[in-house]
Amino acid sequence: MKPFMYIKWGELGAESSPQSEPGDTSSSWLPCKLADNEAIAKYNPSKQSVRYELKNGIVHQVIDGDAADTYADLRKQHYPPIEDQLDALWKGGAFQEEMRKEILAVKAKFPKPKKDSDESTGGV
Repeated sequence: MKPFMYIKWGELGAESSPQSEPGDTSSSWLPCKLADNEAIAKYNPSKQSVRYELKNGIVHQVIDGDAADTYADLRKQHYPPIEDQLDALWKGGAFQEEMRKEILAVKAKFPKPKKDSDESTGGV
């Protein structure tokens, strides 16, 4: 893989996605250094954004934001299906107690962050 890609650069910044070769010669194409492979591999478009910065004649791709799932995302992925939860609630007794233990185990595995964190609790 080439160390650089090329990006069309204008007055307002990046005007194209990075490409392996410069496009038409009538435009201003600059070398573009992509974010490191680890950041690209973890890129999560629903939680992160990509921007480009021009430094010393080279455009640098920057990935902003945290790709990691929040505790609420992780809890939602690991809770028993809502149908099973409702079934246990309806049946009551031992079924309800077992479901309560399963839910508490998920909450213990993915604890809510401290209050001083920026992360939203989401009521999960």
